[in-house]
Amino acid sequence: MGTTYLVEASHLFRAGDKYSTQFFVCDVVNFLKRSFPDEDSQTFVLHGSTKEEQAKRYSAALERHGVKVIRMCPIPSLNGNGKHFYKPTYYIHQMMGKEIPTGSSVVLIGFHNTRYLSFLQKYAAEFNISMAAFTTPSRRQGFLKIPVEFVPFLKQAICLDDFVTDIKSEWKKKK
Repeated sequence: MGTTYLVEASHLFRAGDKYSTQFFVCDVVNFLKRSFPDEDSQTFVLHGSTKEEQAKRYSAALERHGVKVIRMCPIPSLNGNGKHFYKPTYYIHQMMGKEIPTGSSVVLIGFHNTRYLSFLQKYAAEFNISMAAFTTPSRRQGFLKIPVEFVPFLKQAICLDDFVTDIKSEWKKKK
């Protein structure tokens, strides 16, 4: 069936800010492949940006490494302050059972906000879902870790905070 890595790009940006570094998608996925050894894998990044030129460069860099980028469309906030938000699950729901065959292993990188609980509940029986996430700050919820209520629906829950040095050293292994 294979393993699919779904990366929430904003999660890596927030974690990078927290650790004063930049986490590269390929480094995080390559690190996680040790826990999910599967030659048949694919990686998707869900990316939302209103900065067109920056988004094109980011997408091009990832696609050169075989990563598929899903460019999410911004949804205007109802409070009229010019802000917007993204709905990653809208895109993932469309992939489940299609680009990601039923029975596959799915590793969610990020997606540790409690609003994703219903997604896990819906797909846990048909997919082998795991999650990896850095602890990240949230305005509403303090610091977000993988919620304990997610654990019954996950095959593995990996706190990436414990592996920052290992992830940052992934690029050195390729030289």
